[in-house]
Amino acid sequence: MKILLFTMITLICQSLQGQTKNETKNWIIEKHDNYRRLENSKNEIKFEDNHLIYLKYFYGYQYEKISIKNIREIGIKKVRYSEINEECYVLTLKGIGKEYGYFENAEYTKTGTYENEEGEVTILLNIDFGEDNLPKRMEKAFIKLITLHGGKPKILKETF
Repeated sequence: MKILLFTMITLICQSLQGQTKNETKNWIIEKHDNYRRLENSKNEIKFEDNHLIYLKYFYGYQYEKISIKNIREIGIKKVRYSEINEECYVLTLKGIGKEYGYFENAEYTKTGTYENEEGEVTILLNIDFGEDNLPKRMEKAFIKLITLHGGKPKILKETF
């Protein structure tokens, strides 16, 4: 009886811990892939070691590769609705540490990578991303991921 009780308590405690790094990363990638805009259908978000990498494609050709070097040093700008070119949601992540990351443009790959002065990754998602409270859930997923990597999540606010 004691063994059964101990086993049940152990299983309950494990289930209360929440998502792991990999589960959180996979959820972010899945939602990104499910809600990419048609013109961004090949764009990819990847996690390698402690890096967040975003690959942008234009008509099937990669034209940008943006990386934030350390996941724990990501600041999150609020996911916002935009109507600039068409209705979409914009998720902006910004490196807030000493080393932002790097930016690679297909035109400049012969000479290597360049420091991304902004340290910013802008991800455009289709209008359906607004359903099921996904913008807030995506923010929470990045907050969880940053925390799991030992960082202190920071929501970056607009000046005005």
